[in-house]
Amino acid sequence: MLCWASVLQRTGEAGLWTRAVNRSMLDSGTGVNRTSRRAGQMADGWQVTPEEQYVAHLEHERRMFAWCLVTYGGYAPEAATREALESYPYEPREEKYRDLVFHDEAWHWAMLMMSGGGYWQTHPDRARASEAYRAESDRLWISRG
Repeated sequence: MLCWASVLQRTGEAGLWTRAVNRSMLDSGTGVNRTSRRAGQMADGWQVTPEEQYVAHLEHERRMFAWCLVTYGGYAPEAATREALESYPYEPREEKYRDLVFHDEAWHWAMLMMSGGGYWQTHPDRARASEAYRAESDRLWISRG
């Protein structure tokens, strides 16, 4: 299950996703940011990320999701890692929307899981990723070379 689906299911905010992006928007390509980093393209115009890039991004988001759970949620590192693996499972290249989990940062999914929908209103200090999150994210990308 994708991160967005598992988080929304756990927090009871399934309607949030439906309101944010519906299937017709995805199929028409208007609901997802198609960035130049995507190398391949399916017949219907949907962009496909090269495998190596997908795996690197998946690993990065898992680590940042776990970092948020530990830093802001008080999770033990092992529990945070388990949650990250469950929320960001590997999906095969053939899975058409496998990149969709990346449409929002791990920060958003972690805050949504910990504080529920509308966390940006109940915790305005968490409406945007913190400077510490940005620094950790940059550190991880730089360490990969």
